[in-house]
Amino acid sequence: MIEVPFFLNSNWSLLTNLGPRIPVKIELIGSVKTNIKTNVKNYGINNALVEIYSVTTININIVTPGKSQDYILDYDILLDTKLVEGRVPYLYGSNFTSEKIVQN
Repeated sequence: MIEVPFFLNSNWSLLTNLGPRIPVKIELIGSVKTNIKTNVKNYGINNALVEIYSVTTININIVTPGKSQDYILDYDILLDTKLVEGRVPYLYGSNFTSEKIVQN
């Protein structure tokens, strides 16, 4: 049981908080679904930034006398971020040599 204003179910937003409070029995019907999502981004030369998210979807149906509303709430919660460092090769980009070319 909750107490709600009398004009809560009206379509006029200015009246929703006015009037006497009436006790109403509500019923919450819902479900929660979770999943894990990863996101991998390039980060420099031979590095990767790995992000791990928890994706939570909540479906709620609030049933009151005279009205029923469905709500879907989506949340992406960052769990961890890790920088994976790779090895940068000695010769990067092209075939450079350490010998100097001397012209006569």
